[in-house]
Amino acid sequence: MRHQIYVFVIFAFLSRGFQCSASDYTIDPTPYLEHAKLWTENYIYREYKLLISERDLQTLANIAYFSYYRSKITLEAQEASMQALNIFWNNHENIATTRRNPSVIIPHPIDASKQASLACHSIYLSTQHQLIGTIYANLVEASIHGDLLHASLALKGLQALRNDARVVVAQALLDVRALLGTLYYSAQKSTQQLHESVDTQEQGVRSIMGAINFISGYLPHLALQSLVDADNFNNRISSEGWQTFMSIQDISYQTWRMIEQARASFYQAHYQMLYTIMQKLRLPAVYFAIIVNENGVITPANPAPPLPDPNNL
Repeated sequence: MRHQIYVFVIFAFLSRGFQCSASDYTIDPTPYLEHAKLWTENYIYREYKLLISERDLQTLANIAYFSYYRSKITLEAQEASMQALNIFWNNHENIATTRRNPSVIIPHPIDASKQASLACHSIYLSTQHQLIGTIYANLVEASIHGDLLHASLALKGLQALRNDARVVVAQALLDVRALLGTLYYSAQKSTQQLHESVDTQEQGVRSIMGAINFISGYLPHLALQSLVDADNFNNRISSEGWQTFMSIQDISYQTWRMIEQARASFYQAHYQMLYTIMQKLRLPAVYFAIIVNENGVITPANPAPPLPDPNNL
């Protein structure tokens, strides 16, 4: 019993303490620009001399860009999906709390146009997330196991870049764990006090979280008391279960948000450095083109979209 109360309260506490506005994330390449400079000097461009071929430079720029874009679209898609989850739950709760009397005031106001727009936006970003993931996978496969990269130095540079990105992700995970550890300790102290003040009836309600336990609690209310009492009981359990679920999802979202934010910033810095080198070399426009799409390597006969200017990302 005590364990169940702890689980619910800790997740709710962590969610409130760790939550920040979903759209306030920033992708700032500045912290990784020095690393990008050293990396390019080792593998790409040193003393005004290109160390690899122009085609290899184009491929690495594509990899850096789509690595950045992969994380950026993950941030956007996750944010939209969390908003959509809340929309669908609010609509469900409106129905559940007014089904006995649909004329009473609903708990959540309905803005059909806004809700439809958010839902469609979430679906769109989900498909884009899958699309960018496919392009990224095709690009890495063609670079490592195909013939997009030719020079051994370019392959070493790519391996070093990906290894260093893993270090960035590992550091982000350590930062998350440190923060969660602090919040968990605070939540544990809070629940010790809260447990003493929770009355017997409240404990009984909170204990019914599993499907079997819910049925064993719901049916007696329906049989021995009234439909109204049973429905109120159902709505309360459903609401608390949803809050627990969303608290868990929010912590997961915030964790991946920090990881993808760091990863996007890392690759944006390296893409910016590679793009600047390409500009210094005054390469023809063909070298500023995207070379892979969701179907694989783009053939020379097909028009390829240009890589975006890193200053406009």
